[in-house]
Amino acid sequence: MRRTANGSILLTPKAATVYSLTGRMTLDELESASLTPPDLQRYLKHYGVSYIVLSHVHRDQWTIAARLLPYCSSYELVQRYVEDALALGARTGGGDTAACDALRKFVEQP
Repeated sequence: MRRTANGSILLTPKAATVYSLTGRMTLDELESASLTPPDLQRYLKHYGVSYIVLSHVHRDQWTIAARLLPYCSSYELVQRYVEDALALGARTGGGDTAACDALRKFVEQP
């Protein structure tokens, strides 16, 4: 994530670690996981989230991914690190089936 623009805002597990290593602003994953899908979208837009990093580090990551699914075409798949980690970028244009497929696979994994 060091390649992201200096003003990038990330939703990620291990937010403090990401901030320490990159200097990028991060959002609280626990608050994000507590929101409904429409509220999560508004929250992400309100804070101008540029990237979402998901991994199976914490159980709430499955919850966040499931709540992103209805809006998956709003994101692009930036990177799939392994089967249990991925990075999404906010989109302004049309849908990205790769992001939707990646989110579905992420949610289905144990």
